[in-house]
Amino acid sequence: MDYVQRVNRAIDHVVSHLAEPLSLDDVARAAGLSPFHFHRVFKALLGETVNTFVKRQRLERALYLMSHAPRRSLTEVALACGFASSSDFSRS
Repeated sequence: MDYVQRVNRAIDHVVSHLAEPLSLDDVARAAGLSPFHFHRVFKALLGETVNTFVKRQRLERALYLMSHAPRRSLTEVALACGFASSSDFSRS
């Protein structure tokens, strides 16, 4: 299996588990690589770190929820997207 397929598996894992805490170890395990090696491969292929990617995905999902479910509070949106609190979401 090549690196692109492994990173795609990791991306699928991130997207399907955004509401949960995501550690580098968990995402690297989904790709079948060590955390150190996975981090290097991920950054080389996507041009951003795993942490930055996860944060961006969470923000994009939050924007989607805010525009398609306007009755939800910011706290509900933040928690549904994996942020620890609404203040964490606001800082992001």
